[in-house]
Amino acid sequence: MRYNSPHFLESGATTIEVRSELPTFEDPAQSALACAFIPGLILPEAPPLGGASRMLDIVRSSEPKIEIHDTTVELADSWEGHPPISLIHLLYSMGQRDNLDHGLFSVHSSCVVRDSRGFLLIGHAGSGKTTTALKAVDTHGFEWYSGNKTLLEFRDAPGLQAVAGTPPVTVESSNYYGDGRLFQDNEVAFGDRSLKLLKDEYRFDSSEVAIKGIIFVRVNSGKFEVKQVSPELAAINLLPFFYDYFNVDIHLGSGRLFNPGFVDNEHREELTKRLAETLPQL
Repeated sequence: MRYNSPHFLESGATTIEVRSELPTFEDPAQSALACAFIPGLILPEAPPLGGASRMLDIVRSSEPKIEIHDTTVELADSWEGHPPISLIHLLYSMGQRDNLDHGLFSVHSSCVVRDSRGFLLIGHAGSGKTTTALKAVDTHGFEWYSGNKTLLEFRDAPGLQAVAGTPPVTVESSNYYGDGRLFQDNEVAFGDRSLKLLKDEYRFDSSEVAIKGIIFVRVNSGKFEVKQVSPELAAINLLPFFYDYFNVDIHLGSGRLFNPGFVDNEHREELTKRLAETLPQL
């Protein structure tokens, strides 16, 4: 096999080396999409001093296969000339394991900031997280921290802390919102959605922010309603989003599905405990 130059991805507590027979992240659009799905992503030009904690090998083959060897994942497929977008989801999922071991939880959420206080907007895909976050920025003077996934850490003080996010804005192509607050010349299309970047003056300029509120979002054009729920009910509703099974797998051309990032029982118990301790303080 003949590899192209390796790429390194750093996110949270993980560093992944990607060795590929195909062009990978040479295209700026691929890098932009990775930044939209992997919180705190850095694509260093040189190998990190500490090396990689995990490795992904991408090879061409007429016989699709997935092999796992300790910290290495090998994917073989015909690929139809280029890796699929779900490769980014796989890289995110691989990083989950290292992040969980370091007490970092990636949550499918948007995050906005006002007066140095962070607010998580949580909901299923299409529930209106991005629309609500953009509205908060556009109308109510909030700053943008994260659009799709937010990396969180539980601390004794100040409690729940956002330590990384995904800066790009992803919106449905048929539901464009944001006008002059979004750059117009760097749009990336994928599926039925578009990726855009918010102008710097609307983005929160600190790498971390204390979370002081969590909002479950469900857009209903015919009604505006706000309900406060108990910490106990909030914890029950939050658990699936902290497990974050959304966009964490890869589909090979053969139809095979792979996801190494599921949360094990030890991390589930730790997460449940920390949520119970922290939510009443928000």
